[in-house]
Amino acid sequence: MSVENDIRSLHKEIQKNIIVMLPEKYKKVCLYASVLDGKSLSNGEMFFYYFPSGILKKNPINVYEIPKIFDVEEEQYIKLERVLYESIKKLKRYCVTVEQNLWSNLTIIMEETKYHVEYNYDDLMNSEFDNYSRHLIWRYKYLDMPIESYTKKEREVIERYFDSYEYRNSETVVYEENIYEKQISKVTIYDSVETHDDFIKKKAMSEIEDNVKNQLVKVDDDQENIDEYINKKEILENKRNKKNQLLNNATLFDKTNQNVNIIDSNIPRKKENKRNQLLNNVMLYDDIKNYNEDIKKHNIEKTKNVIKNQLLSSSISSDNTIDNNIINSNISKPKNSIKNQLLNF
Repeated sequence: MSVENDIRSLHKEIQKNIIVMLPEKYKKVCLYASVLDGKSLSNGEMFFYYFPSGILKKNPINVYEIPKIFDVEEEQYIKLERVLYESIKKLKRYCVTVEQNLWSNLTIIMEETKYHVEYNYDDLMNSEFDNYSRHLIWRYKYLDMPIESYTKKEREVIERYFDSYEYRNSETVVYEENIYEKQISKVTIYDSVETHDDFIKKKAMSEIEDNVKNQLVKVDDDQENIDEYINKKEILENKRNKKNQLLNNATLFDKTNQNVNIIDSNIPRKKENKRNQLLNNVMLYDDIKNYNEDIKKHNIEKTKNVIKNQLLSSSISSDNTIDNNIINSNISKPKNSIKNQLLNF
């Protein structure tokens, strides 16, 4: 058998294993697989998506979610995944041994009757992008999802890849052929008796029944939620009223304390005013007292001078002398008179 026929046979096996894993008709299938160099060629990863057939455009489905979506036995489905990956590793061994074709990863696209393979030679062991980043970049390149559907962090990774040395120096070899016209029989992973169409119909009926049940349950839940909401609202209203009452009491208590503090603060001020008033009265009394004494002294001196002048003017002698006894006796009389006046004052 020629190398070309061997390659075609290996790809036929891969096609069969892909189709077996799909639970419904597809419009397009995109698969990524890497097989790192090594003696066993056992290291690597694989993931793929398919677009369901239909008039309307549908989002791609990750095949690893098929057991959950279509209620497929997961353990049996994992066996099919392993069989598919083993067929891809078989292709890699043949390419390395016979053709010396050292590709590191490949992308398979099945659309209508076309089977398209891109062999890539990136050095995955020394790549600056990890498995998650390569998965993200691959989805952007092959699943036709708009850049707006990715997060800001994911867009940064994608933009960094297209600016990288790895992208600019990426080497790709393409292999294409027509999908074989002979219909590949599906391995029924759903039920050994029923057909795939029967499974889809049963699945649709089951979904309708589940929706009806969910709606009935939702009505009961909604009624229960309404009652619970009303009870919660009443409890919250009571709590709010109680809280407002406590706040009002606290405010009233604060105002009372403020008034007491104002009164307490006014007591020292009143004491100070009283003390100042008493001091002013004492000072006024001292001023009046001093003033009265000054007046008394002034009046005494004035009276003395008047009497002296009168005596001097009325008593003129030849030697211009005045009997001291007479003067003294006359002075003493006014003194007594002045003394009596002061006492009366």
